Amino acid sequence: MKISYENNKLEKKLSDEKKVVREFGQQISDKIYQRLEYLRAAKNLEAVSSSPPYRRHILNGNYKNCFAISITEKQRLIFKPDIDTNKDYKLKEIEKIIIVNIEDYHN
Repeated sequence: MKISYENNKLEKKLSDEKKVVREFGQQISDKIYQRLEYLRAAKNLEAVSSSPPYRRHILNGNYKNCFAISITEKQRLIFKPDIDTNKDYKLKEIEKIIIVNIEDYHN
């Protein structure tokens, strides 16, 4: 899939490995980059596993119309489809995503 970022600040942060390691630690930063590569390699969102370790799932509340995949037990990589979410769509139609955030939204 093609990946873009919701804002320049997030793109710069995730493009600088030292910043990611500083914020999340080496082990989690390695998983972040693995997840990004996994998403890039997927043909579409349907190809992203909903089973562990990725656990693709749809979100609601503040992240309505967004999806997440697991990085750790609590940390999630949050993204949204780069399509019109007001229309019905199928996961196989989503070939572009926008990275929204990396966070623990379980608190």
